[in-house]
Amino acid sequence: MKKKEFERMLMMERESSAVEAALDRVGSRSSWWLWGVFALTTLPGAFNAMHIMSYVFLTTVPTHWCQVSELQAAGWNQQEIRTVSAPLASESNCFKYDWNYTLFASIGYNET
Repeated sequence: MKKKEFERMLMMERESSAVEAALDRVGSRSSWWLWGVFALTTLPGAFNAMHIMSYVFLTTVPTHWCQVSELQAAGWNQQEIRTVSAPLASESNCFKYDWNYTLFASIGYNET
């Protein structure tokens, strides 16, 4: 071995023995410090995981359309309300025709 390699290996050995001595000294009293180190090293990972997964819940817009309370009160189901109140190929989920829904509710779905 060359002299520089030997010195580097010797220095690494000293550092590892110093770390082992410190661990022995601290670890002999209590193991709570180990749990503290564990918590401090895992908390950033947990926060990072929450941050990475947040887009799943924050970016998705569920399928929805405007509520027509007159037709719901008359007992119409969601498909019937959607068929009568909004065009099938509407660009917006909350677009609805400006019709007299009270009249529709009084005459029923089949008559409409």
